[in-house]
Amino acid sequence: MTTLTGFSNITTREINPTGAYNSVLVIDDNAADRLIFRQMIQQSNFAKKILEADSAKSVIDWLMTFGKKPDETVPGFIFLDLMMPEMSGFEFLDAFARLPSAIKIRCRIIVFSASPDVLNRKKVLQHKTVYDYFSKPLKVEYFIQILRDFKLV
Repeated sequence: MTTLTGFSNITTREINPTGAYNSVLVIDDNAADRLIFRQMIQQSNFAKKILEADSAKSVIDWLMTFGKKPDETVPGFIFLDLMMPEMSGFEFLDAFARLPSAIKIRCRIIVFSASPDVLNRKKVLQHKTVYDYFSKPLKVEYFIQILRDFKLV
């Protein structure tokens, strides 16, 4: 595990050399949920590398630096927890919408939430960059279904 330069609360790990996507990013303030995400992504062969962050705000700050470091690539997917302190998932989606198109077109967002609130789901799915919304607890089948949707399995 390594920490991204200048962003101490964003870590990166190589998890599966044959993963379908180069990298994905998990944003969740709960360390146990991040561990479960990591395990599910690894079991489903979803990605080669996983980035993890406990703060949505720091991810927005990091994404705004893209293009300045040639070795960085935008994650193929962002798995976003909806309810977090400092910056909620809703606030993240609004901030993400203001990022340059070069970032937004390369990255799909999937929102996960423990809340079964139908209104939250509807509000989230109105964002153009949101691919889907799933309820916790996480299941490996969610990740396999996404890969099937994109014809990667």
